Amino acid sequence: MKFVQDISPRIRTFLLAAVAMSVPAGETGFQIGAWGEVFYSRPMGAWAIVTSLFLALLLVPRKKLPVPVTYLLVLMVPSVWILLKMFMFEYTQGQVLYPLLFGLGVASYVICLPFAAYLIIQIINPDLLDLRGWRPKLSLAAILLAMFLVGFVLGRVNYLFVECEDFVLAGDEPPANCRPAQVD
Repeated sequence: MKFVQDISPRIRTFLLAAVAMSVPAGETGFQIGAWGEVFYSRPMGAWAIVTSLFLALLLVPRKKLPVPVTYLLVLMVPSVWILLKMFMFEYTQGQVLYPLLFGLGVASYVICLPFAAYLIIQIINPDLLDLRGWRPKLSLAAILLAMFLVGFVLGRVNYLFVECEDFVLAGDEPPANCRPAQVD
């Protein structure tokens, strides 16, 4: 495959980022489309990864690794989500904080997790993620948004290609609009 040898490092980076970050974007969109929410396992996984990076960055002396405060604030989002969720369950009745919690849960998985992965890769091998200029970044954002939206639509119309039994076999609660299994 000669064409693969001729790909520039920037194009390789773009392709890697587009594929790697499209999975969480598409899956999250599907969950929101099918069930109207994001399952706890996705933001919890994001919380564990992002918070471990946050804590590690706090423990490294700032002289050795001067991480901008804005980066640390982004890495705090999943922990804020968890704390607000605990507060909501303990002290509020109903949906008072639900829109904020929903947004923070989605952000934890779709924004904070890829950002943490980006930071980890930048720290380990800065040349790997060389996306200079706005065009590749906007293109990447457009791909991720498209994957999220397509996932959302597929979640909404899951009955066209997935049966209720498929959700059960995967260990998920079938969404209200799933298609019952075909009986032969």
